[in-house]
Amino acid sequence: MAITINGTGTLTGVSVGGLPDGIVDTDMIAANAVTAAKASGSVKGITEVDSWEFSAAFQQAGSHGQYITSNWQRKTTYFTKRGTGMTESSGVFTFPTTGLWLVRVHLSINTISDNLAYCGPYIQISTNSGTSYDRVSEGYTAIDHGTRYSVATSQAIVSVPNVSTYRCRLETESSGTFQVRASNGQSVLDFIRLGDST
Repeated sequence: MAITINGTGTLTGVSVGGLPDGIVDTDMIAANAVTAAKASGSVKGITEVDSWEFSAAFQQAGSHGQYITSNWQRKTTYFTKRGTGMTESSGVFTFPTTGLWLVRVHLSINTISDNLAYCGPYIQISTNSGTSYDRVSEGYTAIDHGTRYSVATSQAIVSVPNVSTYRCRLETESSGTFQVRASNGQSVLDFIRLGDST
């Protein structure tokens, strides 16, 4: 088809990809034609945000290798997830899409036993559908003996290339039994997709 410049100033007969590089720049593209669906990488912005809390306060045993497997719920006040959101089953979280994810935990705790000197949450990631896990972040807080309150936090940036096999869970370690506080968003686990992995 021949290329024709019409009397109205329009151009016809140009096939898709027919213009050489450098002919069209960003100033020539209509603002309403630039959509997230046509963007790639970090240009898309943040497409997934999710926040989980606990439905009630609970006690967590001392020692290492303790996992928070129950009482999870999506944050219920002053929050609406962005995107698909995480799915949770017995404390194991599944990512909705691949990409680079920020995972962060904030635990508000109080002592139950006098021998509680330290406490910390670990973020764990599995690459084989939960068969085994690796710690990707550790956090501790030191606590004086007696009835005390404190905050323990941890965070990690994780590349998730496969949603079928990657899982996340929360482990705690402490020198004694402690209580995880739940009211008013005192303890939360956040997931934010920062962008594509590459």
